[in-house]
Amino acid sequence: MTRLRGASVTSPDASRSSAAIDGQPRFSRSKLPPNAPDVIVENTVEVLDPAQVLPWCRDDRKRQFNVLVRR
Repeated sequence: MTRLRGASVTSPDASRSSAAIDGQPRFSRSKLPPNAPDVIVENTVEVLDPAQVLPWCRDDRKRQFNVLVRR
């Protein structure tokens, strides 16, 4: 997994214009600041598809709830 540091390379305006060309959404990946604490760097994960974050959180919440109920 790659952890990126520094500012975003692409601007949001550039991603919108390229999305209009091929019809697919473009996401500008956020990067860690160069002076980010080691704790944050170690616990940072790269999200490849932002649209999948909410469904994953819902599923994880349901799993954790079911584990709690089984106890």
